[in-house]
Amino acid sequence: MDCIKDHTRLGNAVISKTSIDEFFVDLTSLVADESAAPSPEATRTHVWCGDFDKTSVSSLSSLSSSSSSSSSRHPPIRVGLLRAAELVAEARRVVSEKLHYNMSAGISSNKMLAKIASSKHKPNKQTIVPDWAIQNVLRELKLTDIPGLGGETGKDVMQTLSEELNSQQQKWGAAVGD
Repeated sequence: MDCIKDHTRLGNAVISKTSIDEFFVDLTSLVADESAAPSPEATRTHVWCGDFDKTSVSSLSSLSSSSSSSSSRHPPIRVGLLRAAELVAEARRVVSEKLHYNMSAGISSNKMLAKIASSKHKPNKQTIVPDWAIQNVLRELKLTDIPGLGGETGKDVMQTLSEELNSQQQKWGAAVGD
């Protein structure tokens, strides 16, 4: 984390270490200015919308709220998310150059979605989940893809939900006379 704080524009961001190889960076204060257009540093960022992925510079430009193009079939991505992609790309590049580690990254409006997005295009890539795509992205996920619901916890939740669903189906069947 020191490498990122010392060698990128993320020095003033809140960085929270969550495990030996994972951390969250709150970029809210650094991307608050919605009028500043993102630079080409945000290129090669996947945009996960649930029904398509975009990866090129022109795709990001055409999805930006500062773009004059209205030909996109999706609403624009907030400039703040695109600026976050720019900062994250810079941090990933610096870590690669200085420490020789590759990083995947997720960019979204909250930690859970950012964590999910970071898993979408591994290894060594970054993914944005725009606000307007959240429902589509969550619809695609299995319950066990949600952070905290993998492993044994996810199995327990699935078992409980399955039992509850079966119980409700039995009650419904009895109510309508099977």
